Amino acid sequence: MKELLLYRHAKAEKSVPGGTDDERPLSPRGEHEAKTMGRKLKAADAIPDYILSSSATRAADTAAITSTACGCRAPVHYATALYDAEPESYAQELRRVDKSVNRVMLVGHNPTIEEFAARLLGHRIEMKTAYLVHLSLDISGWQDFELGAPVKLKSVLVPETAGV
Repeated sequence: MKELLLYRHAKAEKSVPGGTDDERPLSPRGEHEAKTMGRKLKAADAIPDYILSSSATRAADTAAITSTACGCRAPVHYATALYDAEPESYAQELRRVDKSVNRVMLVGHNPTIEEFAARLLGHRIEMKTAYLVHLSLDISGWQDFELGAPVKLKSVLVPETAGV
């Protein structure tokens, strides 16, 4: 059994003057969301063994802040293939993870992360910024990962951002 934490990046700034979309940083709200989600992962005893993140600034910052807040010691692995991608790109990146890793946190973007979750679960699930879907997969190694693999929804974690 393996566990997958599908995590949409936290709230980002709308734009960066003179910058590109992949350079957009987290907003103050997004930084708060990422810290909150790290604390929730720790409270749920769901600290990842491996973090795979889009290389876009907002996803990379979400991964780093959340990792620190939950006490994760695993380094963040960045993949440009997770930015502006299709669900199969997410699957390909997961297949590269060593089979000794039990819990992977994948930090990505909409609409792909919602489509990816829907393909795994067989139904759509809304993933607003900083939403995290915790799945259990009946596979022995990540190299066996397929979009049609049997999964079980363990939980959905959401940040409380009212008043932020």
